[in-house]
Order: sequence, then C-alpha cells, then structure tokens
Amino acid sequence: MRIYVFWVCLLLIASVSQAADVVKPVAKPTVSKAKTIVAKPGIDASVSRDSVLTFLNESNKAFLEGENGKQVPSIKYASVTAVVKNWLSLRFLELDSEIDKSWYERVYKFLDYMTKARTFMDSAKMNGKLKTPEYKKISDNFDEAYSRFAALLKDPTPVEQKKLEKLRDEKRKWELTQSRKSGSIKEE
Repeated sequence: MRIYVFWVCLLLIASVSQAADVVKPVAKPTVSKAKTIVAKPGIDASVSRDSVLTFLNESNKAFLEGENGKQVPSIKYASVTAVVKNWLSLRFLELDSEIDKSWYERVYKFLDYMTKARTFMDSAKMNGKLKTPEYKKISDNFDEAYSRFAALLKDPTPVEQKKLEKLRDEKRKWELTQSRKSGSIKEE
C-alpha cells in the first residue's frame, strides 16, 4: 500500500512540476521547417539535428546534476524517453535531423532502461532497501548505462548520403501529394 500511495503522489507532484519542462521548447531549431518535437500519428512533424542534440544534452545535464541537489526522479527519465519514442514515429526523422534511426533506437533503449532502473531505485529508497544485493546490482548497471548513454550523445551516427538522397526524393513526392490533397496544387 505504501508503494502505491508513493507512486500516486510522485506522479501527481512530478506531472505538475515537470509539465512545464516537457512542454517548453528547449532551444529554437535552426532549420526553418522544424514544426514540433513531438509527433502524433497522421500529423506531419519534423525535427532538426540541433533541436534533438540540444534537448538530449540538456536532459543529460539534468540527469547528471540533478534538481536542487537531489537525483532526478524517474518521471523525468520517462518524459525524455517518451519524447524520443515520439521522434521514432516521425516519417522523415533521418532526413530532417541527418541522424541515423539506429542511433535514436539505441538512445531510446538506454533511456527506457534508465527509467525502469530509476523507478526501482526510488522505490527501494522509499522502502529502506538500499543495502540489498539487487539494489547494488541495479545501481551499478544504471551507472554503466548512464555513462554509455552520455558517450552515445557525443557521437550521433550520420545518415549515409545515398539514403539521404532517397529520403529527399520521398519527401518531395510526399509533399507534392499532400499539396494536391489539400488543393493548393491543381493537377493538369
């Protein structure tokens, strides 16, 4: 029962305090076509390399430094994980950011693991189980995952030129189709 009450309270407090962090823009994108960071099915959205790296590096900095001298709660990790998951659903993610999708998938996996590990560690702390072998193992694995995540952010995998050219062609065709559907271009 204590755990349930803890998580309900944590989610309520964190969702209110973190909502502004998730919603506010991290940095102005340098690409003029960038519309939004979070995508919804059926909605055209794009990201830029700068906006992606700025968001992830600032999130990483918050993870490292914490908030007000305390470790960042699992809800912050979950928020960042959700943003990356949404990026993975973008149609032209690789073209707009010029970062390979496999890199995003690795970033997502690290964030997902760190979210689960931080959730476990927060729960263990609340229940006074910090000295268990399981806590020690997960804490060590968390530290390892975090260091690998930080290293991954320093070296995003670029998209191959051939693939970029193919994606540019696909996007042009898609935009043309969308323009025709909306009626802004009349077929001859």
